[in-house]
Amino acid sequence: MKVKSVTATTDAKPAVESKTLAEATVGMIVGTDGKAYAVTDKDNLPDGVTAAGMVAYKNDSHGLVIALADEACNMNWSTANGANGAAAHTPAVSGKTWKLPSEGDWSNMFQANGDDSGSYTGLNTALTAAGGSVFQRENYWTPTTWEDDANYAYFMTFTSGYAFPYYENKNDSKGVRAVLEF
Repeated sequence: MKVKSVTATTDAKPAVESKTLAEATVGMIVGTDGKAYAVTDKDNLPDGVTAAGMVAYKNDSHGLVIALADEACNMNWSTANGANGAAAHTPAVSGKTWKLPSEGDWSNMFQANGDDSGSYTGLNTALTAAGGSVFQRENYWTPTTWEDDANYAYFMTFTSGYAFPYYENKNDSKGVRAVLEF
């Protein structure tokens, strides 16, 4: 009598190491579970977890996570700041709320990714490495209204590798790239 041998296989993903956001470093991806993972694990996240953002700035145990993609369409300032704007960004991250980045947030993210305060090329490179997309729009709203006229708000204009703040009527349409604070 011949005995057949059977080899068992498993489709289970190998375990990946996660960190809390307080332990994370700039460039790590952030999953929908609110944990940070090495970029090399972006295609091997735990079941039910998808990549939502990238740690773009860190100061002690606090920092910023930038969404891996722009919102699907341009929005006026009120929508971008409201419940249907940056706050509605998907995928959601457990225990966190997306928002518009301020001018200071943008500056911190640029610097943390190897560029001076006005250049966004390093942040684009880091987003690409994390599986995200580069900035697709020329203009992105900030949450800041213009001090001389409440009908105007600031936005960052992205051109030739640099970003600069400008202001315009809140009814105009601009891009939205959400961030969350931790």
